Amino acid sequence: GLGWTNDRRPRLFVVAVPDPDAEPPVKPVGRAAKHTDTAEPFSPAPQATELTDGTYDVHGPVFTPDGDAIVFAAARAGDADLTLRTELYRVPVEGGEAEPVAADGRWSYDQPAFSTDGQWLFFMGADLGDTGTDFVATNEALFVAPAAGGAPRRLTDPTAFELVSSPEPSGADAVLVLHSTRGSADLLRVTAHGVVTTVHAGLPTILEA
Repeated sequence: GLGWTNDRRPRLFVVAVPDPDAEPPVKPVGRAAKHTDTAEPFSPAPQATELTDGTYDVHGPVFTPDGDAIVFAAARAGDADLTLRTELYRVPVEGGEAEPVAADGRWSYDQPAFSTDGQWLFFMGADLGDTGTDFVATNEALFVAPAAGGAPRRLTDPTAFELVSSPEPSGADAVLVLHSTRGSADLLRVTAHGVVTTVHAGLPTILEA
């Protein structure tokens, strides 16, 4: 529903979730309306707050474990119009400037996912070369970084594993990913410390982690 032109970029919004056990909002009328603040028009639903300015596309947003911020992928580097790279950014839910979480001159990062224990941020990365456009026959690798901030660390070798899914949390400090191999897909479990375990291989073929 966003169209295909540059003025229809996906943006990031946040909205307060209503209490399902609370009374539904009712527009005041009569004497009650006289004591209502008319500066803000009545709305039966919470108003959404935009966290990005629409100058770039937002992909794969996830809340931080404490719920105070959102991590997302976007192309915001100075050469964004000339390359295929995306970086990871973090923006407070209260609004403010989006700060870089993972950015590199060669690697493109996307698909962030926090570990269940809230200590690690997993994400996918692809080496697009110095030009930022070398995507042909390029496999993605799984990366991890401390949730509190820190340098990304590669967990899988893209020449050995062809990862074809987003990371899904598994246990306290690991994720599940799919490795495409010989026309099928193996389900792998990768910990934040780089331990790779095959959970399932062969038939039936797993289509999604």
